[in-house]
Amino acid sequence: MKSAGNFESEFFGLIFSRVQKQILWVFIGMFLFVVIQFIRLRFFHEKMFFLYFAFLFIIILPFFSESTKGAQNWFLGFQPSEIGKIIIVISLAKILSDNKKHINNIIFLFVSILLLFIPVSIFVAQKDLGAALVYSFIFIPMIYWTGVKAFLIFFLISPILTVYTNLYIKIYD
Repeated sequence: MKSAGNFESEFFGLIFSRVQKQILWVFIGMFLFVVIQFIRLRFFHEKMFFLYFAFLFIIILPFFSESTKGAQNWFLGFQPSEIGKIIIVISLAKILSDNKKHINNIIFLFVSILLLFIPVSIFVAQKDLGAALVYSFIFIPMIYWTGVKAFLIFFLISPILTVYTNLYIKIYD
């Protein structure tokens, strides 16, 4: 049997260890925030395709690692989908802003959806429907705010949501 003193020191040691990790990540995040502030937005605009394909490569890597809590979207204790949200927003912003005159063209919208469909499909295959839904809900307001008609958004998104719902039922049953 453990004494109350041993239990207390183990308990508070565990909490202190977690607090230290959180403090470390806060400082890493603050450092990255400061560094990124010095990078010009034009850099992200020019390197969008590289960033997008690097992101695709990074989210494919978890297929080659062990699953964590039933999900296979972690790689070395890191969830690439979190950084991908920023990259997807930058990629969509570039494509949507560069092609504003073609915004209600069906082919252009299919290309925009394809940009999103690839990572979302990877997340569904990794059993991370939460990330897939977050990415989808990032996309919908972005195309709406650029001037795409609501009916056209519904027309394009509803079949995709139906397919993902069916995939969800098959994967998680």
